[in-house]
Amino acid sequence: MKIYTISGLGADIKSFEFLELNPKVELVELPWLEPLKSESIEDYARRMAAPIDAKKDFILLGYSFGGIIAQEICEFLKPNKLILISTIVHENEKPNFMRWGRKTKAHRWLPYSFFTNHKVLSYTFFRKLYDPHLPQLSRYFTHTSHSYLKWSVKNITRWEKKSTFEGEILRLHGTRDLVFPSKKIKKAQFIPKGTHLMLLQRAKKISKEINDFVTEK
Repeated sequence: MKIYTISGLGADIKSFEFLELNPKVELVELPWLEPLKSESIEDYARRMAAPIDAKKDFILLGYSFGGIIAQEICEFLKPNKLILISTIVHENEKPNFMRWGRKTKAHRWLPYSFFTNHKVLSYTFFRKLYDPHLPQLSRYFTHTSHSYLKWSVKNITRWEKKSTFEGEILRLHGTRDLVFPSKKIKKAQFIPKGTHLMLLQRAKKISKEINDFVTEK
C-alpha cells in the first residue's frame, strides 16, 4: 500500500524519517512545487496530486500545511484513508493571529527572510520554542523561495473550507502544539506532550497509531 505524503511548510519527506511503519507500506513523497502566478490552492493541489496513481488503492498523509493540501486533493481524488497530523480541518481551528492575518492581509508584510535563514531555523527560534534537543532543523526545509512562502502563508490564512471527504480519517494532534493550539482542535486523537514538531519527537507513538490505522479493515 502506498502512502503519499505531503510535508509541512517548506519541508520534505525527511520529516517522516523517524517513523517505523509496516514493511508493506511504501511512503511516496508529493514534493512542494513552485506556485504559479495567482494560482488558486485548488489548482495547486491538482498539480501536487499529479504523481498519484489513483487506479490503485492509496492512503494520503498530510502534515501541517500539507494536511490542508491533502484535504484539497480529497475533493477530486478519493484515497482509501486519510491521515492528518498537526493540522486543521476548519477555519474555526485557526489561532486568532491567523484569522486576524486573513482580515488584514498581513502576509504581505511578513519578513520572509526569517523563514529562509537556516541559522535561525536550526539554532534559535525553533529550538527554544519546542525542544533544545531536536536535530538540526534546517535539513528538513528544502523549499523556501520567497514566492512559495508568500503564497503558502497567504493560503493558510485564507483557507476556510471544510473537507467533504467521507472515508476513514486518522487525525493526530499534539497537546503542546503552538502553531495550531489543541484547545481549538475538535475530534482529534491527542498525543500527550506532542508539539507541532511531534513527528520528530513522538515518532514511536505516531508510528503505532498509523500502523494500527493502516491495517484496520
